[in-house]
Amino acid sequence: MQNKNPNVFVRSMMAAMMIKMLLVLGAFIGYVVGLGKAVNKPAIYISIVLYFLYLAVEVAMALKLNKQKNA
Repeated sequence: MQNKNPNVFVRSMMAAMMIKMLLVLGAFIGYVVGLGKAVNKPAIYISIVLYFLYLAVEVAMALKLNKQKNA
């Protein structure tokens, strides 16, 4: 956020979100492949909701920090 170019902030946020999304997707695929039909579907749904809540909080905090002069 120290860079004067706002594109740097956007690229770093997008890259961080993409890396986290790919890691979560990899964990999900590994879980489904590893357990087969014994997958706990409510746990998967709860994990997806928690992921999106965490994502929303993270973006809100980053945008709040970006508005500050000394962020």
